[in-house]
Amino acid sequence: MVNREMVETVERGALADGSANGAVRKLAAALRPRPGHVVVIGATAAAAEALFWCVEAEMVAYRCAWLDGTRLDAGHLARALEVRGGDARALATAVSTLLAEARAIGRPLVLVVRGADAAAAEALERLRLVA
Repeated sequence: MVNREMVETVERGALADGSANGAVRKLAAALRPRPGHVVVIGATAAAAEALFWCVEAEMVAYRCAWLDGTRLDAGHLARALEVRGGDARALATAVSTLLAEARAIGRPLVLVVRGADAAAAEALERLRLVA
């Protein structure tokens, strides 16, 4: 788990001296392809995003989609993943196919929710169930 102090270190730009390497390593390990969800909580959204960007350059994802926490509807997710399916059933089928393809080649499917704290709990739960 990445804690607030680690993210604050990244936010202050301490990566140059190596002091945030532990946080980066922990997040990189958590994003390895295997079933599950990773939650990065930071002092600010910018800090959490900065930590992710430190890892993203080395991560080889099958697909990576950035979502807005205020717009987690099925259509937005389908556009972000570049799949067809405007309704929940078609989207679930498309995501299942993407997950199977990603697992077959040993790469993760990554969904990043910017501003997740602004999202309704029900919307985050629907996203969790689909992915």
